[in-house]
Amino acid sequence: MEKFIGPMRPWPTLIDYGEFIELTQSKATVFYYDSGQSDKPNLILIHGLGDDADTWRHLFIPLSENFRVIALDLPGFARSEKPSRIYSLSYLRDTVLEMMEMLNLGSADLMGNSLGAMIAEAMAIKCPDKITGLTLLDGTLTTPVFSYHHFLLMMALPFLGKRSYDDLRTKPKEAYESLRLFYANLDNLPEPDRQFLYQRVNERIWNEKQRDAFLSILHQLVWRLPFLRPYFAFRIAKLGIPIHVVWGEQDLVIPVKVAYRLTKLQPAAKLTVLPGIGHIPQQEDPEAVMQAMLKR
Repeated sequence: MEKFIGPMRPWPTLIDYGEFIELTQSKATVFYYDSGQSDKPNLILIHGLGDDADTWRHLFIPLSENFRVIALDLPGFARSEKPSRIYSLSYLRDTVLEMMEMLNLGSADLMGNSLGAMIAEAMAIKCPDKITGLTLLDGTLTTPVFSYHHFLLMMALPFLGKRSYDDLRTKPKEAYESLRLFYANLDNLPEPDRQFLYQRVNERIWNEKQRDAFLSILHQLVWRLPFLRPYFAFRIAKLGIPIHVVWGEQDLVIPVKVAYRLTKLQPAAKLTVLPGIGHIPQQEDPEAVMQAMLKR
């Protein structure tokens, strides 16, 4: 597709599914993959902080056998518009809800990773009638702030986070090495994936608006959301929809103990712990995530 000749080119098998939608309330043009109109249930895939829709590259097409699958770039990331604003959880939540409305989806299952899981929970809290189920990958609004890896807490500090982010611009290999925190074993990924991630991470760090969105959301997660944890815990415990919590046993970003706490809070939730997997299970073990989604 001619519109993808610049940076952030889609994963090759996804390029034909790419679309843009202009969201008037959110004041952003959003890029998304859409498997197409069908009579199948709707499934929305929501990526994590600093990631994009291509994180689902090995799941999008297989899941489309059972669902109409939509995977978006959140505003501020990759090919979506990056307005200059505070990127709050409520803004991102309402962006996805507005997108659902404009696409006439009615209701949908949600699968989110990390920040995407938090957005999915927030959507279910606000509009439980529109959400038919949650699959939460290594993320929840009930995460205690000091459960986050110290690297993210450092990045959330004023000035230091921006300086650390920008410092990687002249160090492409170090930028790639920074991804190791998010994987149990980055070197175990197939070579095409590692090449893709090397290019993608270095494209990200040169985009100042994406940097600003990244830091804005991170500040919200570390400095504001902890005060709302009791409220979120209360509301999540009351949700009456199917929830499947899927967590990498070797997650260094948010440890697996957070998943066990979440399932105690929500006894009806299922828990699948993936051995030998880190913070981004949809990339390290897409087949296991696929099975977890179908067995929810």
